[in-house]
Amino acid sequence: MEFQRITSLSHPLFDETWRVYEQSFPASERRTREDHLRALEDAAFHACAAVENGLLLAIVFYWQTEAFTFLEHLAVNPPMRGTLCGTRVLQKLFAETPAPLILEIEQPTDEATRRREHFYERLGFTLQPYPHGAFAYQARTVCVPLCLMARPAITQAQYEAFHRFFTGHVLTYTAYRQ
Repeated sequence: MEFQRITSLSHPLFDETWRVYEQSFPASERRTREDHLRALEDAAFHACAAVENGLLLAIVFYWQTEAFTFLEHLAVNPPMRGTLCGTRVLQKLFAETPAPLILEIEQPTDEATRRREHFYERLGFTLQPYPHGAFAYQARTVCVPLCLMARPAITQAQYEAFHRFFTGHVLTYTAYRQ
């Protein structure tokens, strides 16, 4: 498996990764196409297609800083679900990026969200005790309360650095742009 970084609309996998992105996340949790294209120009943003034998296995969109990696979106291509692709993608990300790895999940309140939490726990992530607001990525959408998981657990100071980066940088490529 390899990660192919998509840096523009002209990448041959752009349309296919965009389709998986739109199918996998509600509007409140994903960028508009315009905001996504702007984010692609940011050196810290890695929009990657996990590809093997010419097939798109998954999308993995993350932000890389010196202090942490923020896994913003991970989605397995629907025909590949149930084949351990998500686990393999995360294992590759663990090998290629410095710790800690931080991600958001919906608050685990039902079977589907608890299953997602347990998936990440099996890979070494733990829920973090720090408050994380609800931020709708697109205007006129409903915010979904999210919580943070990290591998390994992060300190209060690391959380504060993450929160500053998230609100001051990541959100500028959403409806929160200035």
